[in-house]
Amino acid sequence: MTRPAFDQVPMLWERDGSFRDVVLVGAGADGWHKLIRFALAYRMTYKADGDEATFPGVSEVLQRDDASHCLSIWIGEAAANCHFFLEDEIEFDLDPREVHGPKEHDVLLEFVERAAQALGVNASITPEGAQKSPFMTLNVQSMNWEVPGTDAWTISEERTMLPPVP
Repeated sequence: MTRPAFDQVPMLWERDGSFRDVVLVGAGADGWHKLIRFALAYRMTYKADGDEATFPGVSEVLQRDDASHCLSIWIGEAAANCHFFLEDEIEFDLDPREVHGPKEHDVLLEFVERAAQALGVNASITPEGAQKSPFMTLNVQSMNWEVPGTDAWTISEERTMLPPVP
């Protein structure tokens, strides 16, 4: 079986003016370092207080609360934006306006799957700021996507993985 199709998760990519949050809970400080190692396969940009800068490293960013931080990981033309809100939770913002169809949907879900596997934690995609109401959740142990109110989709280990888009 495969991941849910573009049109199988109601409201997931609806352009309603809000972002979608990808939440990797329980990652801890070590998870941040694993995330950065994982993300090296992608093009990344970093901004501090809105100005482009060299990424100073996870430890420094997590210690500095006197500035806003945004690490953008580019997956094709879409960006997964990480703001370093909490040390034990990794959250990305996804903009539904960057998801034009099944291709972008699949590439972004594959990014979430790979990130969850790299960190060894479950992932969920939620409405902005609504972690308790996920659109869908990935169980990293079983590699099942679960959509509330539906059956789980199992990600086949035999499917071809798309290479990261730099």
